[in-house]
Amino acid sequence: MASAGAGLDRRRVHRVALVCAVSGLIAGPRRWLQPVREGIHVLLLPWPVRTVCGALTQALGEEVPPDTPARLLHHWCGHHGLPATPEMDRPALIDLLYTHLVEATTGAPVFYTGFPVELSPLARADRDDPRLAERWDLVAYGIELGTGCSELTDPVEQRRRLAALGSLDEDFLAALERGMAPTGGLGLGVDRLLMLLTGQPLRGTLPFGGHRGSR
Repeated sequence: MASAGAGLDRRRVHRVALVCAVSGLIAGPRRWLQPVREGIHVLLLPWPVRTVCGALTQALGEEVPPDTPARLLHHWCGHHGLPATPEMDRPALIDLLYTHLVEATTGAPVFYTGFPVELSPLARADRDDPRLAERWDLVAYGIELGTGCSELTDPVEQRRRLAALGSLDEDFLAALERGMAPTGGLGLGVDRLLMLLTGQPLRGTLPFGGHRGSR
């Protein structure tokens, strides 16, 4: 979902409303307190906002600023037995540490912000710290429920980023060059939310998850 003119805080409010609406249909109103039985969760409000680097600092017991050297990140990955490879750069190593030490260990819902801008090629750089992206992820009980960002609308910067990834999309860039209003986007993983609320595996949450078409 995209919303012209929406700011990062406004989209977090939208996400809370969406999750609560879906959860209310399944778990019933006002049941946002704690796991109601093994494998079934309800979602505690309010949901805090934490930075990726702040969460990593807490998980590692070491200060982790956005410009932490790659060699130090490699050291921490090795110490925790994470599959870092020599060619991984700083953003990729931060993402690896975040995935295993923060996202996987998150309990009640948290909005994580402050991802390296290199990990979010379609999001604009943070207006206060251009090393980071204006993006958040909503995580609950070890599962990413969705993500939101301020969309990058500068066609020159977007071309530079896509060229660095080797994935130029000329039609997309031509559309950006015609002009795009400041826009925010968000996506909600309804199937993942249903997994949390019902205790079902992914296939059990899909409308036609058990159907196999005939040849």
